[in-house]
Amino acid sequence: MAEHKNKFMNASRGNVNLRDLTQSVNNMNRTQPTPKTEKRVEDIDIDLIDIGEMNEQLFGYEDIGKIKESFSEIGNHSVIYVYTRGNGRYLCYAGNQRLIASRQANEKKITCVISGPEPDEEQMLKDLMFMNAQRTPRAYYIARQVEEYEKILRRKGNKAPSEEIEQKLGIKAPSQRKYRQILKLDPVLQELFKRDDIPAYYLIEVCNKIPEDKTKVFADLFLEKCENEEPSREMIGTVYKKALSSEETVAEKTTNRPKFRQVFKDIISLPYFEQGETIEIPESKRDDIIKQVDLLEDYIKRIREQCG
Repeated sequence: MAEHKNKFMNASRGNVNLRDLTQSVNNMNRTQPTPKTEKRVEDIDIDLIDIGEMNEQLFGYEDIGKIKESFSEIGNHSVIYVYTRGNGRYLCYAGNQRLIASRQANEKKITCVISGPEPDEEQMLKDLMFMNAQRTPRAYYIARQVEEYEKILRRKGNKAPSEEIEQKLGIKAPSQRKYRQILKLDPVLQELFKRDDIPAYYLIEVCNKIPEDKTKVFADLFLEKCENEEPSREMIGTVYKKALSSEETVAEKTTNRPKFRQVFKDIISLPYFEQGETIEIPESKRDDIIKQVDLLEDYIKRIREQCG
C-alpha cells in the first residue's frame, strides 16, 4: 500500500517549512527512553470508560465511519489505552474513535491497555500527542495541539513557549504562527482545514484574503469542487476568483432560496392542535393554506425520496 502523504506537512514557501509532525514525534520516541510504567491488559466494560475530553478538539473524529466499516469487514479487534480513575472508572487517552465506534456497534467490552492513574494536564496532553502520532495529521488539529500545549506552558510561567513546542513537537516558530492563523479564521473556513488532502499552506493565504461576507460562498464552492477534483493551488485559486466574482455562485443557489417559513408562512402561523382537536383555520387564510398544504405534501414526498 502506498504511503499516504499529507500535502500540508510537505508544503513549503521560502524559509517556512511545515514539517511532518508524525515523523518528528516518531523520531523523538525512538531517541527518548521508554517511560517506566506498570501496564496490564484487560477486557473492560465499555460503560465504565470515559471519552477523553480533549481528544476530539485535538485529533477529530473524522475516521469513525471508516473504523465501523472495518468492523463489518474484518471484525472488531480494537485495543485502546486508558488511565484508571476513581470509583472503578477509566479514561481513554488513545483510541477514542475506536471506543465510540465500538459503542455504536453495541459492543459490551473492549480490550484496554491500562497505564496507571490519570496524570496531570500537561502529562496527559503529551501522552495524547505521542500515542496519536501514527495518525495522519490534519492542519486544524495540529493547530489545536500547538494552542493547547502553549496554554499549559504559559500557565507554568514559560515566556517563550514556541521554543519548547519546537523541541517537543518538532514544529518551528514560523510554522507555529501559520498554524495559529487557522484558528483565527471564520469557523466556516476552519472546517476546511480538517481535510487531509489539501495544500493548506496556500489555502491559509487565500482564506486570509476572503471578505467576511464571502466565507460561506468560498467554503461551499471549495467543498463542491472537491467532490470531483483533488484540491490544488490551481483549484483553490479558481474557487477564490469565482467566490469574489459577480457570476452565479453556490451562494446564489442556496442563500437566495426562499426560507421554508416564507413559503409556508400561513401554515406555520397556525398554533399546533393536539390529536383529536379541531384545527381552526382563519377564513381569510383558507385559500392560501390549501395551496400551501398541497405544495407541502409534494415537498415532504420529495424529502422522503431524497432521504432514501
